[in-house]
Amino acid sequence: MGDLPRRRVAVAAVHDAASSSTRYVDLSPDGAGSAVELVLDATGVVRGSVEFASGEPVGEAVIVAEPASALVRGRVEGTLRGKHVTVADPGGRFEVRGLVHGTYNLRAAAPGIPLHQRLSWMGTPVRAETGGSEVVVRMRRGGSLSGQVRLEDGAVPAAFTVTLRGGSGTSFGGGDGRFPVNGIPAGEYTVFVSGPGFLTKSLPALKVEEDQDTHLGAVALSRGRRLTGRVVSAAGAPVRATVTVSQRLRGGGGGLGGGAGARPAAGEQRRGGALRVGRPAHLHPAARSRAPRGGPFRLRAGGGGRPSVSL
Repeated sequence: MGDLPRRRVAVAAVHDAASSSTRYVDLSPDGAGSAVELVLDATGVVRGSVEFASGEPVGEAVIVAEPASALVRGRVEGTLRGKHVTVADPGGRFEVRGLVHGTYNLRAAAPGIPLHQRLSWMGTPVRAETGGSEVVVRMRRGGSLSGQVRLEDGAVPAAFTVTLRGGSGTSFGGGDGRFPVNGIPAGEYTVFVSGPGFLTKSLPALKVEEDQDTHLGAVALSRGRRLTGRVVSAAGAPVRATVTVSQRLRGGGGGLGGGAGARPAAGEQRRGGALRVGRPAHLHPAARSRAPRGGPFRLRAGGGGRPSVSL
């Protein structure tokens, strides 16, 4: 391995059946790190099975094991080893090998679910000790959400994303605005609908039941307001400046952060000196744009309230 920094680094080896303990090597001196031996001495195993609440086995379910200890779960160990992932056999049984001895949190998801699809991994984990008794990880079949989005004039957004708080978003585009979100663990969620050209819609306290679809009906979306003008000095001369618009959150147009306040969002400059700024879903309704010298600016702000402009 080459092109490593001249400092102390952490090293580990990972194999299908075992892994090495983490070893720290100081690469500051010349010639350091020329004879490092990594011993595959981490041979911990967790065994168990995955079932639905009814006791039916979940064949080929995906299982993820993460250290329960904050020390082992630290940034260094996470970078070196990542999450331990395995797939159950057709009868739902699994083994996770090559673990450092200790306690692990186990989660399971339906066959083929990737790790980045966070929504499917939101269930309560099961704790297991390496070398301990076999554990049973119970999976819920989950439910679904569905609905249809519409703008105030009846048009359908060109693209929109439906996000459950704590999970990853599901993107949709075109069509008639209908959307399904499947495989949601039963529970209560806040749902956000976001996208370009409209304010983020917040739908709180939505209940998802196992093996049922929660239909939201028509979800009305509001377009943002616009503010236009130009920037001049006290003497009336055109000035190149940054324009900031901020306002308090109101009604259902809040961002994912919630609460009052404002954060600036970077603007987009287009030909002719005009600026148009949309509010990203994860920011409070605010915009910050760079106006050309003496040129006009255009901001897309949130609805409601009187925006304040600081130059």
